Amino acid sequence: MEKEEIGDTLVECVRDLLILKHKHNINYRKLCNILKQIIVREKGFENVLGMIPLEETAKSTVSEFLTNMTSLMAYVNKVRADWGDNESFRFTCAGIVNGSLLFEMLVDMYATENGLEFRSILMESISEPETFKKMGEPIFNEFVNSWFGYLHKKTTWKLIIPLYGLSLYGEKFLFLDYERNGKPYELVFKEGVKIRKLSLFEYLKIKLSLWGNFNIPFKPNLVLERALWVVELTPEIPEMSEGLIEKVIKDAENEILPIITSLRIANPYPDSYDTLWTKIIVLMSPSPTEKDEVYLFTVFDLPSKFQKADVLLFPMPTLIITDTKKVIEIYKLLTTSPIWRDNKYQIAIRRFNMVYTREKLEDKILDLAIALEALFSKGPGDLRYKVSLRLSRLLENNPENREKIFEKTKKFYSQRSSIVHGRRTEVNEHEIKEIANYVKQAIYKFAELSKTQNMKHVSDILKYIDHYL
Repeated sequence: MEKEEIGDTLVECVRDLLILKHKHNINYRKLCNILKQIIVREKGFENVLGMIPLEETAKSTVSEFLTNMTSLMAYVNKVRADWGDNESFRFTCAGIVNGSLLFEMLVDMYATENGLEFRSILMESISEPETFKKMGEPIFNEFVNSWFGYLHKKTTWKLIIPLYGLSLYGEKFLFLDYERNGKPYELVFKEGVKIRKLSLFEYLKIKLSLWGNFNIPFKPNLVLERALWVVELTPEIPEMSEGLIEKVIKDAENEILPIITSLRIANPYPDSYDTLWTKIIVLMSPSPTEKDEVYLFTVFDLPSKFQKADVLLFPMPTLIITDTKKVIEIYKLLTTSPIWRDNKYQIAIRRFNMVYTREKLEDKILDLAIALEALFSKGPGDLRYKVSLRLSRLLENNPENREKIFEKTKKFYSQRSSIVHGRRTEVNEHEIKEIANYVKQAIYKFAELSKTQNMKHVSDILKYIDHYL
């Protein structure tokens, strides 16, 4: 019951703050100064208020705010006895200010979506406690849990990696509060690694942290709204130190690779290019009162057609996954097969994934060629013949089908040679998609053979193909 009561008090403080700001034009800084004089420096309420001209109705709200703040401070001091009064006050006050900013953003989003005027909706929503709670319901529960979690040291750092151009279950709901068959929309790969919806609270919190960051190349709301799904990682970060963030981000990119690859292998439409990509990595602080940091985001890492400020206003190709169990099965096969850490196999996987971020067909061809050569080129003999023969043997048992793959791959290598040597060549996108599908199948079959035959290296699998297939 204590948590529920304190949570209600926290939310009521947020409402009081919004009333004072919007009805009585008292800014946050002035109000926090009043409270600090009273609570931390123990000056009398009337003495402090007497120094600032306020309407009687404002004094009444400040008095109510003070009572609620005193209750919160008493609770904070009880839980965190290691904090001094100033630190307890800063945490409590910052939490309330952040809560009020998040609520304003929520109202702004609602007003924009419904063609309404922000101030009228805001004033209506803060007029009554019940109306206020109903309006803020989508974010208040997470806001309170975040505040309590940090206070009791029960929260962790989170890495949020938006996935663009992905639709799971064939449905497009925007935030986490939608559920499927009574369960949250999430795809758990292993402990601390999952795909899920971005919650509305997180969305607003990230938007809040992006305010004033002029390095963001296009509007953060548009960027985030196109990321219906995110990868969530929960890394161990005991204490911040020099170089730690870079290590955490590098580890995160390594965690993302098998997830992205599994999603693409699970794509039920072999003759398609999905445009699944990800670049923003948001390191979310466990503290509800601190801004989150956004790392590794640059528009030039995206395909050039996505480098315009208004691009996210328009539809984009989407990878649609309906069989999510298959995604998990592929992920487990890839990451537990002995070959996963083989350098050539990793090169093939990375180049395969790079194909989907390229705009020019020539670049796609070169990436696919590098992927094929990483898997099939070892040993003496003509490169085109060797790669085409091994690929066809791996993918097909039927002689006619093998012949088709063999001839198509040889033709592909002729295109690759023409590009490398600067000769003009006719590039057929459909044929490139076929080769990309062959590479995708090869990556999967290499993992299968590695697992069943306990083979650790690409060279071991090539010997198996040459002798037994």
